Amino acid sequence: MSDQYVVPSYSSTEEARLGWLKNAIREGEVYIKNQTAHTDFQKAKDIIAGVSEDKIPQSLSKISVNLQKRLIRDIVATMSNIRPLWGYSTDNKDLDSQSEVLNKLLLSWYQSTFVDRGLKKGLQYAAVFGTGYIGPSWESDFWTRGRGDIAIKAYSPENVIPCQVPESHDLQKCYAVTLREEVPINLARAMAPTMAHKIVPDRSNPSGIRKGVSRMTSFLSPVLNRFAADQKARKAVDTVFPVVDIHQTYIMDLSVNEGPDPIVMGEPGTYWHYVVPVLGSDIPSGKDTLGNQTFRKATVEDAMLYPFRRLITWCSNGILRDGPSYWWHGKVPAVKIVFDDWAWEFLGYSMTRDQNPIEQSSNSLRRAIDDSANARLRPTLLHDDRTISKSLMESLDTRIPGQSVGVDLTMSERPIRPALEANYYDVPQWVLEVVNKNEETQKYLSGVQDFSAIAKARQIPSSDSLEKILEMAGPMVTDMSRGMESSLGQLGEMVKCLFFEFYTAARRMQILGKNGITEEDYDYSPGSLIPSHLPTEDKSLPPASSMVERARKYMNSFFFKITPNSLHQITQLSRKLLYIQLLKAGIPIDPWTMAEVNDIPNFGPPPEGTTTVFQRWVAFERLKGDLQAHIQAKAMEIMAAAQMKSALLGQALGGQGGGGQPGVEGSNLPQPSHSPALGDNPPGRPARVGENPQIQQKDGGTRSTITSK
Repeated sequence: MSDQYVVPSYSSTEEARLGWLKNAIREGEVYIKNQTAHTDFQKAKDIIAGVSEDKIPQSLSKISVNLQKRLIRDIVATMSNIRPLWGYSTDNKDLDSQSEVLNKLLLSWYQSTFVDRGLKKGLQYAAVFGTGYIGPSWESDFWTRGRGDIAIKAYSPENVIPCQVPESHDLQKCYAVTLREEVPINLARAMAPTMAHKIVPDRSNPSGIRKGVSRMTSFLSPVLNRFAADQKARKAVDTVFPVVDIHQTYIMDLSVNEGPDPIVMGEPGTYWHYVVPVLGSDIPSGKDTLGNQTFRKATVEDAMLYPFRRLITWCSNGILRDGPSYWWHGKVPAVKIVFDDWAWEFLGYSMTRDQNPIEQSSNSLRRAIDDSANARLRPTLLHDDRTISKSLMESLDTRIPGQSVGVDLTMSERPIRPALEANYYDVPQWVLEVVNKNEETQKYLSGVQDFSAIAKARQIPSSDSLEKILEMAGPMVTDMSRGMESSLGQLGEMVKCLFFEFYTAARRMQILGKNGITEEDYDYSPGSLIPSHLPTEDKSLPPASSMVERARKYMNSFFFKITPNSLHQITQLSRKLLYIQLLKAGIPIDPWTMAEVNDIPNFGPPPEGTTTVFQRWVAFERLKGDLQAHIQAKAMEIMAAAQMKSALLGQALGGQGGGGQPGVEGSNLPQPSHSPALGDNPPGRPARVGENPQIQQKDGGTRSTITSK
């Protein structure tokens, strides 16, 4: 009896596999719906859309201020406006050139593909739903047909469906994760033309279409409605366009090839094509000292069918593909972003959860104020029904000026008068204060003032003002920014692997020129960043290992690095100012440390053998002394050459006339340059040839100048 919690093997029937996948979706959806934050999904969407559930009579005020939407827009805009101060590093100095290529590719990709726009969508999901996801994906026609690139996709928490979630809530440790995407029917069939017969509509309208659109469509199609032969045809008029849900389920399938033969995995000619050896069989392991091929037994890791996870693409009517994952990073291409996360909740809380009750109170008071003002201009009236008819009162509008009403003025009392005193409609001052206090409370709960401080810190150059603003960024915003750094760290690792997998030499040359070519492009695997051989393999022979195996080992040599709290410059600017002040105070700080603190790219590696700041400073002073000595020696050589040339010129001139000037009028010999307007003493200090320039501190060390003495 097969285990119901384990996905059926690829050799099982399609019915068995499809049944397991649908059951995994049901389990995942039940898990999501049981999360506390799930109850806020639709309510939060309605808040952003300005859809109110309040049933207000037609005669009363409907004023509503959607402050929540504005606050969330400000927060999302600030959080998505990041500085790409990250990069790839390596502990292997021989791979520094490759690391530099990766960093240039990362910056070019970030700037050219508008990564921040994709990030913004993920942040919008996180702010409104409580949780959002972003993930990298290779789109073969990103720019134009045949020219692809890495795209950032955003997912709502409803379309990232986990199965068997661990206590840590780590998405990458779930047994299976499904990414669901709603696709128009014809586009879905174009994505898998050989499986078009399996792709049938799941719905007649996209899920984002609100109720009532069908009736509007019918209203806008009177000709079709008139000639519809039956109810079925009329129903067809209500259809906008059919859609189908395409699921991509990433499974941590630990199946091992137990024989009897090696198994070929993946589509031939692709980057995810490889051969899996039989567990315990002999596989090449290198060469001995005599050059003979050596072997070792294939381990469980060697014999895994899906080292990068198993990926099943399917729809409700059938399986479209079942094979290894496309991605060398071996992860689910979805990174969670959460603003308000808690250890016991898989989903974070929406920013509208705490703000909405306060905003409802404020809007209720605003409507009361609006109703009061309108009632003062059009108050409830009492009239003498003996002298004034009901029809006259119904036509009378106290808000319209210049009306004339005929009444019996012999009556001692007014035949028409307000039912209530005018001061009844006065709005107490405390009502306005409550509204203002509610708005302040909303801003406090959202932390928008702290986010505004971050945005202002990027624009104000004064160090004193900057320090004061940075102090306003509270711990909540710092925590949110740090959480984003964690998410982008995972994203950076995935993007790194996609660079290795899809960026060929031609593509890198197109982006970076000749600097995009590395040594690995000239080996047995031309055009790829992955080396042709493992360190244990003989490079004079064809490689014994597959590219996938080499990629797994080689990509781990590089790691993605983000300086803590640098993403939104919360502490980065104050840290820069601190180092500058320490340098001015005479603290020995080397330039490599200053370059790292100030995010100066391509500064170069520090001297070998130096591990501390002081060691690097000592090495720099030695380098500076050697450089000054070299410059002085060169200056002396130039000065000596100039003196020799001057002497030879003087001899030549002396031989023709005995003086410095030629004796023949109109001679073509060089004439000394002279400017009558400047005279013999041009402004400024005279240059002193042969003296080394030095930095001189002035005004108590607050500024410095460069002088020759």
